[in-house]
Amino acid sequence: MFFPLRLVPHETRINFIGVGYLTVGLAMSMLLASIGVIAVKGYDLALEFTGGVATEVRPNAGVSIDEIRDRAQALGLQSLQVQRIGSDHVLIRAEAEDLDHVRVQQAISTALDKAGGATLVRSERIGPQMGRELAINGLTALLFVLTGFLIFLTVRFEWKFAVAASAAMLFDLTVVAGTASLLEWSIDLTVIAGLLSVMGVSINDKIVVFDRVRENLRRSRDSTASIMNNSINQTLSRTMITSLVVFLSVLALFFYGGESLRGMSSVLMVGVVVATLSSIFVACPLLTDRFLGLSSKDMVRKTGEATDLDRRP
Repeated sequence: MFFPLRLVPHETRINFIGVGYLTVGLAMSMLLASIGVIAVKGYDLALEFTGGVATEVRPNAGVSIDEIRDRAQALGLQSLQVQRIGSDHVLIRAEAEDLDHVRVQQAISTALDKAGGATLVRSERIGPQMGRELAINGLTALLFVLTGFLIFLTVRFEWKFAVAASAAMLFDLTVVAGTASLLEWSIDLTVIAGLLSVMGVSINDKIVVFDRVRENLRRSRDSTASIMNNSINQTLSRTMITSLVVFLSVLALFFYGGESLRGMSSVLMVGVVVATLSSIFVACPLLTDRFLGLSSKDMVRKTGEATDLDRRP
């Protein structure tokens, strides 16, 4: 490399834990606000959850997706989505009741004829029952992932790390979900996939910081707050660079991934920012004496190295 990449100065001495009460209190306020927004506004559910008609067509030569979208929007259908699939196919989705799906299909076909014509590839009705099953499957996946993280962190580190990381991760998910409700993003399968990806990003950030915390707790006799501050500052550059790379990748997906990936990329962009901040300002302060009370004795008990440390003055 011609020059080292640093987003923060070398050997910073920022007192993150000193404002722990403030940051955790602010996080609790954001958590409650997100829950309130979700309860009041709810979500704009996509067809996978509400039911409707999905029609896939192959436009004739000279017919653009913008022409198809304009014709379809002129029909006044609810929850209309027109997006490109592959290089030469277009998917048109619209909300429709069970008794109206045939009429909606005919209206779409008529609109396509007026736009210049397109070959019908497939047309099917999506029932709301599928949406309920998808919601249950998504919740089940969330519980399995959360349980797996709890077990892994308890075995790999210590149960207090597992509690702090899981609490911070649930905070991340709730804030991202509240943002999706506040901004009225359409909730489809890609958004659900984005939320599950946020869990991975969140837990990865926290493991990086916690691993350094564990190492410093074994080596140092300083106070827990001082060790926490040193650990966060030592990993700050790595955390920021990793998050920036992920954010820029998702940003490219947002602009060039097409309409079908817009929801997932939006969720991931917000999730990366929230997960990075919570790893620094929420997860570590939760481990201090003010909350979970982590200390070097926890590491001694975990590793069986009580010999030396207990005899030190």
